[in-house]
Amino acid sequence: MKKLKFFAFALAASALAFTFTSCNGDDPIAPPPPPPPGIHLLGSAIGITVPGELTQFFPGINEYGQVLDERIHEMYTWLEPGTFQIVSVMAGEITRRIGGTETGYTYPGQDRTEGGHDQAWGARFYRPDVDGTFTITEAGLHHIAYFQGEPGTNMNPLIMIARVDMGMRGDFNGWGFTSLGTPSREGNTLRWDWEGELRSGNFKLAYNGGWKLPMLFVDGEPVWDVIMINTNLGGSPLIPGGDDILLSILPGTYRITLEWRPTHVHHGFSNLTFTPLDVDVVNPAEDWTVGLSGNAFPAFCEWCSPGDGVLAVFSPEQTTVTNNETFAGTYVWTISNLEMSAGGGFQLRGAGGDWIPRQSFEITGDPDNFSPITQTGNAIITEGRTYNITITVVFDGISATSRVLHFEIVQ
Repeated sequence: MKKLKFFAFALAASALAFTFTSCNGDDPIAPPPPPPPGIHLLGSAIGITVPGELTQFFPGINEYGQVLDERIHEMYTWLEPGTFQIVSVMAGEITRRIGGTETGYTYPGQDRTEGGHDQAWGARFYRPDVDGTFTITEAGLHHIAYFQGEPGTNMNPLIMIARVDMGMRGDFNGWGFTSLGTPSREGNTLRWDWEGELRSGNFKLAYNGGWKLPMLFVDGEPVWDVIMINTNLGGSPLIPGGDDILLSILPGTYRITLEWRPTHVHHGFSNLTFTPLDVDVVNPAEDWTVGLSGNAFPAFCEWCSPGDGVLAVFSPEQTTVTNNETFAGTYVWTISNLEMSAGGGFQLRGAGGDWIPRQSFEITGDPDNFSPITQTGNAIITEGRTYNITITVVFDGISATSRVLHFEIVQ
């Protein structure tokens, strides 16, 4: 099979920073700003003993309902062997310090050797211990979540600590878990570099093989769908519990890079990139099956593959190939007289039958007849109509960079 070879070059730019100071000894020295109010992490494990921006927890998201929950506080941070406390800061003063007593709570999948689970392995749960400490025995990036509880109920305060093994779950590995390995560390920046085989499809980042974790136990048993935290990242920018990420690429060997640094922006994860190293050459005109799948087409089966349902026909007359070696160009497929019913949903199917959600393609022609992007990724039709549809895909030789569905009303 014909291959495309890629050679990556890294260019480093150096910059000089100049700091100017006053020679006037009478200039007053501004006092340091007061520590920000909220929940902080301090101690030898984090190497910081005074509250500041890098010690403050993020507002937590309850996976049940995907909403911000003021009772949940989360943090990703690098910890060294040592101890730490969780502290409350109000009006510039520390008002409470807590450590933790391990509960011994377990759930299916907590042991890495069990396999076949959707809950992250290696998490440990603690009850608050006033003026106590937490102990870290192994250096690494850690995810810490603090649920403050609900007084007067059985929802008691709980702290979760997990050492992070970051990886990917997606179509390319059957939604199993592929670790990105041990990150390199330079200053406060972590960087993962992984090389391996990938193909087009959806994926998410997730640590320790999981999706979510319970933050409520009753009589020692986990209670789901009440208070949960995410152990996955998706969307753009990367956020906990974000949408699946569509990886529209040719099959082959790629290098994945991911960075993390302590910040209050998106939990610190950024710069997720995919660099092709050795990929197969694909001719979309011959190798791609394109169509629609959903429950919006009364004459076709629901959510079936394009080959069994709404199959688009390749249009060579409307297609322009700009590179005969990589087959880069603009490709067009058409669907004629397709009846669509009100309230039905659909997604684009492309390449090897991959699901392409609404947020990954543009609708023109009759855009007002389709609802805004939904959390499910489906395009929803408002009023039943019959359309001629033109599907235009711009392909750069590696991936689809643009997808436009044009709906022309027939009746």
